[in-house]
Amino acid sequence: MHIRLYPVAGELDSATKVSVPRVGVYQRYYGGNADEGWTNLLLEQFGFPYSTLMDDIIKGGELNESYDIIIIPNDPEAMITGEGLEEYMMSRSQPLPNFPPEYKSGLGSEGVKALKEYVKNGGRLVCLNQSCEFAIHAFDLKVRNVLNDLNRKEFFCPGSTIHVKIDPLRPIGYGMPLEGLVFFWDGLAFEILPSEYNDK
Repeated sequence: MHIRLYPVAGELDSATKVSVPRVGVYQRYYGGNADEGWTNLLLEQFGFPYSTLMDDIIKGGELNESYDIIIIPNDPEAMITGEGLEEYMMSRSQPLPNFPPEYKSGLGSEGVKALKEYVKNGGRLVCLNQSCEFAIHAFDLKVRNVLNDLNRKEFFCPGSTIHVKIDPLRPIGYGMPLEGLVFFWDGLAFEILPSEYNDK
């Protein structure tokens, strides 16, 4: 891996100090989560140190003291919260694993409360794919997944690359070109709903 540096013409009006973030990646039981493994691999390949966060760590609170960013990998809401697991597994025609109590996952209301406090105090919560549904419901976010409940005749875009526009002036887009490609596979698309911050 290498970093390419480009000179800036003139003086900058403003700049953002860049530092190595303290990253935590959520890990649950119930057979593990493949997306968590891929997320860890990506962080390792680009040299980002991270810590594994289990349910008890999150439920313990005071997350801001140790983490700048918490990542919740792609996972259904039921597998994250531990609520409605039987109904979720039945909908997939799979039995619920008969694990000992200490190996059963679930943030529950205690973990959700701790994450809310973490975000309220300036922490960044990054949810990947399906775990966004967890954040929408847990945090009562004013966004809607417009692809929810659409059948394949209404929307079908498996394994496709999609053109996107990128704003390199924002921190999340630093170092990126103005346009790029993203890989789409069973993802979500959001509509911003009216709220006190956005009345349109």
